[in-house]
Amino acid sequence: MTGSGWSVYLEFDARDVPDEVHDRLLEDLAGLHVAPTTAPNGNFAVLLTLDAANCDEAFAAARSAAQASLTEAFGPCGLVGFEVLTEAEFIERESVPELVGRQEIAEMLGVSPQRVTQIMETPLFQKYAKPVAALRTGAVFRAKDIRAFLRNWDRRPGKRAKS
Repeated sequence: MTGSGWSVYLEFDARDVPDEVHDRLLEDLAGLHVAPTTAPNGNFAVLLTLDAANCDEAFAAARSAAQASLTEAFGPCGLVGFEVLTEAEFIERESVPELVGRQEIAEMLGVSPQRVTQIMETPLFQKYAKPVAALRTGAVFRAKDIRAFLRNWDRRPGKRAKS
């Protein structure tokens, strides 16, 4: 089958799943690059990576394999949540994105930090870059948003003529 890589996260209504069950899923689903874990709410969860033709096929294959293995090792449990992402999107979702402040933005744009303060007030900047946090030292932005702004910024020195 030709397809692309998918990352499938499945969460089941199973709690207090012993380590032996985690180990069993690691063995049973080794070909799917499985990572069994416990979700923040205490439910059993598993992350699988597989190739499939599309999102629906990736979900169906991951659910079938994980549910069968979990049911055999632990007992019946229902699926309570899932997320299916392309591998590219999964990788893109960094747990901690590259963040930049005013000084780093100044270096990226080749201007002074004072000029960055002015640029941050423009509609174009605000279209591409939204602060992810406000610290005592100032706003913090995702670096990739600043790079998107930079690709669209018409950087010409001097004042613009009024139309």
